Amino acid sequence: MVGHKASGRQVPIVTRKTILPVSGKWFSVMVLSVFGDESHDETKQRVFAVSGLFCTEDEWHKAEMAWTDVTRGEVFHAADWEYAGRMDEYKALAQTLAASPVAGIVFAIDLAAFNACYPDTLPEAVYLKCFTKVVIGIARNVAALNERQPDPSVSRLEYTFDNRPNVQFSAARLYDAILSEPGFDPSSLMASKISFECRTNPRIQMADMIAREGMKDLDRIVGPTKFPERQSKVELAKNGHFRFFILGRQDFEQERINAAEWEKDGFTEAAYHDWLRRKNAQDTWDNKVRFQSYFDARRRT
Repeated sequence: MVGHKASGRQVPIVTRKTILPVSGKWFSVMVLSVFGDESHDETKQRVFAVSGLFCTEDEWHKAEMAWTDVTRGEVFHAADWEYAGRMDEYKALAQTLAASPVAGIVFAIDLAAFNACYPDTLPEAVYLKCFTKVVIGIARNVAALNERQPDPSVSRLEYTFDNRPNVQFSAARLYDAILSEPGFDPSSLMASKISFECRTNPRIQMADMIAREGMKDLDRIVGPTKFPERQSKVELAKNGHFRFFILGRQDFEQERINAAEWEKDGFTEAAYHDWLRRKNAQDTWDNKVRFQSYFDARRRT
């Protein structure tokens, strides 16, 4: 996945960023920067998606130059440009991104299926579920790349997502929980903190396009109006360095089965609300993450 095809062979998109002397020896240091954004249908009732795009700093710089040549420095927002009928420019940006060294993934959720399986969950749960899939998916993919190609190898992943004030704190807490998850080896690649930036950053704008294409690709299946696969999505997916994933009813039903195993160990809604009372705390996503961390620690003692 971390690469694109050229002349019939797989070409890695990652390259060394810097070479640093340490104790008289030379070591490769390669940092991949990840930028993410989200998208939803116009009703916010059918489909939600979160994307994550990644490459080295040098590659990001080249991609930004090509991107801003098309936007001429204007802030791109995929939905707004489509609604304004700027399809020629949208197409040009999709082609520019497809030809760039940037790679990425997007997870799109069928909201009706999610709400049927989780009818009482908090509103931010959908974003955080996709966010988690993106963060973990990229980390696992890059760790697998390191195993296949030890030289050069990625030394660190730095994640930056679009500002969402209503979930930003919870996302940071969840990121910390992923880092501390026992047995999750790819966490050693992940930077200690996650960052957030506004949409004026061209890298966030690129992530916005991929998130919208993932959202629209699922919406054409579950939405009221059926339409063919979008050519912009076909262009972005054809070389395999942008991958599109769907989370549907089967995934959520399997999660419920897995959750039943945790409930046998006492991880129940009643236990959570008892913990809230003892902490004099409210039912928020952040507190759900805190309770899960508390429960994990208690199981390991």
